[in-house]
Amino acid sequence: MASKQSYPRAAVMRGVEGGAVLRVFIDPKGAYVSTKLVKSTGSSLLDREALKLPERVGKFPAPPSGVKSIDLPVVWKLL
Repeated sequence: MASKQSYPRAAVMRGVEGGAVLRVFIDPKGAYVSTKLVKSTGSSLLDREALKLPERVGKFPAPPSGVKSIDLPVVWKLL
């Protein structure tokens, strides 16, 4: 998933960093269904980017039987 993550240019210019937690809903085959923001980064720029990320990934490993969502941490840190 990290390979699909991008750092919004406006956030870089402003020195904005943060971490979010996403709840990603997937079907039994691992296809992306929807996303909910469980924990905000504190930045609307980074939150919007976080919500776009799972759709870009599109396909996740098939979950164990009965699992319909996974919680994923996403972090933006300037180096």
